[in-house]
Amino acid sequence: MEVKNDEFGDNKTYRGYIIDLLDEVKKKANFEYEIEISPDGTFGRELTPGNWSGTINEVIQKRAAFAAGPITITSKRAKSVDFSTPFLTTPFGIVLQKPENIEETVEHRLLRIWAPLKPSVWMMIFISFLVTSIILYVVSYFNPYEWRRMSHDREATLREGESFTCMNSFWFAISALMWQGYVRAPRSIGGRIIVMFWWLFAIISISCYIANLSNLLKLESNTKSIEKIVAVKNFNDFVNSDIPYIITKGGAMEECLDKEPLQYLMALSECHVTV
Repeated sequence: MEVKNDEFGDNKTYRGYIIDLLDEVKKKANFEYEIEISPDGTFGRELTPGNWSGTINEVIQKRAAFAAGPITITSKRAKSVDFSTPFLTTPFGIVLQKPENIEETVEHRLLRIWAPLKPSVWMMIFISFLVTSIILYVVSYFNPYEWRRMSHDREATLREGESFTCMNSFWFAISALMWQGYVRAPRSIGGRIIVMFWWLFAIISISCYIANLSNLLKLESNTKSIEKIVAVKNFNDFVNSDIPYIITKGGAMEECLDKEPLQYLMALSECHVTV
């Protein structure tokens, strides 16, 4: 509900869904009403058994004929006052501040290429690349069915015999890792088994990299703030985080937290701020 004062500050104008709803009810029930704001600005909570604050107390004390607003129906409130049919049903929600956009430096954008995978994963990929290239070179050098021996026996050209030298073995491995083509494949069974497993490793690694990179590019520039927000999935995560939060004073959520027997919700109620 929006409240506006006139130019002299004497009269207030109320606008919003609740006002529109009251106007429609007024037309059908043929009555007039005057709006009064709750003295303490809250919907009401039970202070002691039978003693309420806020809007609920105004109705109980008959200082108000009825109360209109987004008042949550709870079992305790329903025992003290009568509620109409709900005009809106919604669960509790968490509203988060939208992170600010921060301009990235060129250096930060270039480093983002490596962000999808952890440094330890990059290190393991590099070690796997070295080991695979060396093993492929050793197999191609000593296996009698490979291009080198065939070239030595004049069954293949000199260029074919140089297909899996030390440098070409490294080039073959990096080409496979980048999903690039190749001119010649190993001829021996041992060499083909090595290449088969390396291609399988390359497909899985690049697929994971692309998937993580796509998700990373969808995020805003201040990934630290977003990671902090995404890490909170439930109330239990709120207790273990340092994120400050506020709830409506005198609302059903505050009462729920104060009376909640669960330990992590009790801890949550001790550090909240009400407005």
